[in-house]
Amino acid sequence: MTSQTGLLVIYGLPGAGKTSFINRLLSSMLNDVDKQFVAIPICYDCILPQQIHFQDDNPGYKMWKNIRQLILDSIQHCECVDNNTSLTWSSDPTYGQKWIDVVNMIQSYKKDSPRCLYILDDNFYYRGMRYKVYQLARKHSWGYGQVWIKCPLEIALQRNSYRANSIPQSTITKMDANFEIANTDKFPWENNNLIFDNTLENLGNWKVALDFAVNTFSMLAVSTSSTDEFQKEQDRLICATNIIHQADHILRKLVSQSIQQFVNKVGKSSSQLAVASKKFNNIRKDIMADLRHNTELPSCYIECTDNGQLLCLLNRIYEKKCLTISLEL
Repeated sequence: MTSQTGLLVIYGLPGAGKTSFINRLLSSMLNDVDKQFVAIPICYDCILPQQIHFQDDNPGYKMWKNIRQLILDSIQHCECVDNNTSLTWSSDPTYGQKWIDVVNMIQSYKKDSPRCLYILDDNFYYRGMRYKVYQLARKHSWGYGQVWIKCPLEIALQRNSYRANSIPQSTITKMDANFEIANTDKFPWENNNLIFDNTLENLGNWKVALDFAVNTFSMLAVSTSSTDEFQKEQDRLICATNIIHQADHILRKLVSQSIQQFVNKVGKSSSQLAVASKKFNNIRKDIMADLRHNTELPSCYIECTDNGQLLCLLNRIYEKKCLTISLEL
């Protein structure tokens, strides 16, 4: 059984040779007279904003995440004519033009072809990034495959240094340290994974890669117990992140209240005010550090899905820690 649509993820470090690999794929496919599909390359670097500081509260980072979703929604729109999604993006003042540009780019390749292979070019260094693509394929029973362009860090750094718009070495080194290669034993949804060593020039190796890419249509994305478990893990992480953001907001309010109470008691000109403010903020930082560094959040926090419950819990912890300040001041 095959699908009319295939999603092929090409992932690896910057400088690993992903774009060169894709260009070679496209050239081989173009020369194949028996090919009965259109290959559509989508280079994330050409679409995403550059030079982003990757912090959760950074507006640029949020835009980066949103545009990644926009790319997948564009594919869905072009394959399924999803007018609701189109209206949402096209009417957005921030992303409207980007949506139009990506859709037009896809349509310039697709034209009237009923069979399309989307080749996604990005680092995809976190498994969750690849899982987003897999989810889209599973939703529509499309073909799904992924190719890891394997390359030693030293060679990737060297190649990157030759680029006109090179990426900071520290960024690539950090990416390499956090890189999540396919783990088919734990996550069988990544079974359709090919490792392509870009440092070896081997015609047999290339033939395997080309056949793998063409066969993406027959590698249908299906639901497995591992995908459900992975989704649960993703949901848990989102829940934990939301709790941390809520907790920080609540604690900042508690600190402000404590400082105001201290001012009412001793006055703004007191030399102790600066010391007290620092101590109150240190309590907030200590509580937040406990939350952030504990990857398995205590059940008492997870259960506080209601903001009021979380407020009461944090208030008790905060007040208990503040007792030491009362004794010192």
